[in-house]
Amino acid sequence: MKLNRNFVMKMDGQEAFLVPVSKSKFSGVVNWSNTLGEIIFLLENDIAERDLVKKMCERYNTPAEKVICDVKKVISSLRNIGAIIE
Repeated sequence: MKLNRNFVMKMDGQEAFLVPVSKSKFSGVVNWSNTLGEIIFLLENDIAERDLVKKMCERYNTPAEKVICDVKKVISSLRNIGAIIE
């Protein structure tokens, strides 16, 4: 899975913004913390969910059990707005 090209990510300090471009059905701006911005950044390239969890665990030195739920939640939200392609 990876980020749909119809969305672009912008960083502003500690905040990440996901902005749809011309062909997106979603209209609006998604504003997230820097941590969620990192997930979006990782999704700019094709990545499996398990690899995404692994990279977040390494980044934050956190067990997978604490990361899996959050990653699944973010992926679900991004799918709901059409920001992820399989």
